[in-house]
Amino acid sequence: MGDKGVLTTVQEKKIADLLDNALKLKGFLELVDGYVFKAVITFVDDKYADQLSVDLKTKLSALVDAVLAENVELAEQLATDLINSLIDIPGLDEEAEGLLFKGVIELIVGAILDWINSKKDVPVILKLNR
Repeated sequence: MGDKGVLTTVQEKKIADLLDNALKLKGFLELVDGYVFKAVITFVDDKYADQLSVDLKTKLSALVDAVLAENVELAEQLATDLINSLIDIPGLDEEAEGLLFKGVIELIVGAILDWINSKKDVPVILKLNR
């Protein structure tokens, strides 16, 4: 966990690099987009995520680590635990809630991974008219 917010400087940089690689801009914008992404990520993290409880920031930081390490199983479990700690469904015990949330998360992750795999051969290029 960073000094402020949820993300460490390393996590912020890695996310900015991923965005920079995913979006290809034209000309000068391509030269500076990585720096802009990093600045925006740092600002949002420090300004808004810093208002979260220490426990929640710790859980989110661990989740970000798992996602960036591409450890899908751990990320799914951490997301399930996080959501289960934040949401209480009347009439269900914690174990049943956990199973419900885990199923929904696995469904969402599966859909996202299928979408990513379908786009692997198609480069993402954002063209601006400038």
